[in-house]
Amino acid sequence: MSEIMLDAKDRKQLLDFLESYLQNIDNNDLEDIRLRIERKIGLLQSVDHLPSFIPEMISKIKDLVRLVDHKIGTEEDINKASAALSYFLWSEDKIHDLTPVVGYLDDAFVISVVFEEVKPSIVKARKLLNIKE
Repeated sequence: MSEIMLDAKDRKQLLDFLESYLQNIDNNDLEDIRLRIERKIGLLQSVDHLPSFIPEMISKIKDLVRLVDHKIGTEEDINKASAALSYFLWSEDKIHDLTPVVGYLDDAFVISVVFEEVKPSIVKARKLLNIKE
């Protein structure tokens, strides 16, 4: 999925919307959330004909998980990443995940926008954790 361009107003509106998903996260449940993300990614990867945007979305999700797990970056970036991951886990989001092909378009959009928002922290995390792109 190529980079999605939003103006400042649209970006703020999306990030404000994601804040409601952040409220669904309890710090005591972070391990459970990580396991649920791994399970959901595993299910996606087991599908024979994945939409072409899914592998890139999965890669970005893994970067966001590392950011949250290792608490690398600003608190704001960690919160944005956490909110995007929470959105990804919510199967009944704007486009229900069970809808063939398009069910993950909204997730990919949210993950891509947040990924770009927190990219400096992602780069820092990759460097600190010695992870190649």
